[in-house]
Amino acid sequence: MGCRMAEHMSLHPFFTPVAMWDPDPAACSVEQEFAPNAQVTITPEAAIAAADLVFLACPPVPLKAYALAAADAGKFLFLEKLLCVDVTASKAVVAHLEERKAPAAVNLPRRLVQGPAV
Repeated sequence: MGCRMAEHMSLHPFFTPVAMWDPDPAACSVEQEFAPNAQVTITPEAAIAAADLVFLACPPVPLKAYALAAADAGKFLFLEKLLCVDVTASKAVVAHLEERKAPAAVNLPRRLVQGPAV
């Protein structure tokens, strides 16, 4: 998902990917093919500090920590689903973002519920 977002943000006139971090250096190498001017940072905190808008596509446990850190730093947030591993934790994250007045959106690109289309 990070590669897809780096590619589309690079093509959009209002976005310029400036920094990226991934615990897997190979993933950053692939993403840099789509955003060659973006800096690969040593830590997630450095990537958050460098950006105005933080896109997070990671498992729920680190996503929660990074989202809270980004909100505390006054960043805009674009989050991949799932926000957290349970409803209580998700509500706590949303409350924290609201307290910080952090603009945030959650990307839900696919239909999550099975059943007849309406």
